Amino acid sequence: MAVLPVLAEEKTNPAIPVNLQVGQTVTILLQGNPTTGFIWMLAEKIPADSPVQAELSLVARPADDISCGAPTPTCLTISGVKPGEATVHVVYRRPWEKGRPSVKEKCFSVTVSSAGK
Repeated sequence: MAVLPVLAEEKTNPAIPVNLQVGQTVTILLQGNPTTGFIWMLAEKIPADSPVQAELSLVARPADDISCGAPTPTCLTISGVKPGEATVHVVYRRPWEKGRPSVKEKCFSVTVSSAGK
């Protein structure tokens, strides 16, 4: 699987689609601070027949970093699995606060093409 460079959240523009080939993966760093209870999560489940897979994971902090309450980025990893178009929608919210709006949200339009095209 080909891995594209990691993109910082501020270097992404939701108005510009992410272009992947089948087998490529892109990672976008989303800024956050999970010690406040807010976390990035998928707004809706990615359908099984989607041309992309997406997952979120916290960036591991070095063992010698004892900064309490320090911001910790979340990695949004999007992989192209078959040709097509999809939208990956993520929200930044406290998971137990049902019915409350998210503090931040991002939508990424993704176009996946066949390898070599």
